[in-house]
Amino acid sequence: MDRPQKTEGTMGEANLSIGSNLDSTSASRGSETTTTTPPSQSSYQPFLGESNDLVVPPNARIIRPRSLNDIYDAIEDLKAELDTHTVETHTPRPSQFIWAYQIPQGLFTQIETDLELFPGVRTTIAHNDFAVLLKIMPGRQRERITGNFRVIVMGHLNAMGLSLQNGDFTDQGAEITRGFLQSKEPDWAFGPYDARINSAADEYPATEYPSLILETGFSESLGQLQLDAHWWYRNTTQETKIVVLIDVASDNPYRVNFEVWTEVPNQSHAPVTRNCPAEVVQCTQRATLQNGVVTGGPLILSFPTLMRRAPRAGEHDIVLGAADLAIIGARPRPAP
Repeated sequence: MDRPQKTEGTMGEANLSIGSNLDSTSASRGSETTTTTPPSQSSYQPFLGESNDLVVPPNARIIRPRSLNDIYDAIEDLKAELDTHTVETHTPRPSQFIWAYQIPQGLFTQIETDLELFPGVRTTIAHNDFAVLLKIMPGRQRERITGNFRVIVMGHLNAMGLSLQNGDFTDQGAEITRGFLQSKEPDWAFGPYDARINSAADEYPATEYPSLILETGFSESLGQLQLDAHWWYRNTTQETKIVVLIDVASDNPYRVNFEVWTEVPNQSHAPVTRNCPAEVVQCTQRATLQNGVVTGGPLILSFPTLMRRAPRAGEHDIVLGAADLAIIGARPRPAP
């Protein structure tokens, strides 16, 4: 069995070409099938005005797997390096990302259809390129940040009398979302009740997308997170209008960057065309947590944008103040 081919160092940014859906059959775990067939023409039309291409991080690990075990081995190797860096901060910071390309058709179909293959790893599937981008967070840091953010946002909504139990909104978790040319898992997704996504269906139904997305990163990954913000806006036909980015930027001193990306009018003076839309997404709010001290903020999540309706009595924007941000980004306690 061929081992995955690795390229150390940087690979440069690789824009994926706009392709099409795949017509393939499923494979069992560890399949070494290498036969591929030409893809058919895509039925997903890009949103006019912006490219929907996926950008591969320049420092991503590159593999060409022949089996699931090749991918599992690469994930475990990178997790071990990330865990080592968490303890030994003087060691070089490894990339969070693995780019697996030229995946055999049968194996690729299995990845497309089985959402539980890579637990704890966020997956972006490039359907037209037989490739996947895997994002790994060290230890339980991502789960802690995501969990704290979720609890605090839910707490603010509960204080307004809104709840999951009453069907006011949906906690979509890390459900995979189908874009035009790729599918992507967030760290957390939220939306009003009618924005629920049935990711387990055989077909991806026409449905409203999440209103809010959370993406987290580790060690100099803010640039990639910002590309993620653009991806969500472009690939949800502008329906996802709030993307929160949380980047653990450094260990010594411990620093966490927060950004809120929202829809704003395009300031370009050019006429509105397919290449110059009337609205764009950009960073509108920032804050930083360093050694327990928050600067910047507060971060405000617009209620009408979040819930896709006007606020009623007792309802208002969610304001994430210094105390909230300190809890969300709190440094993990060292292991005993």
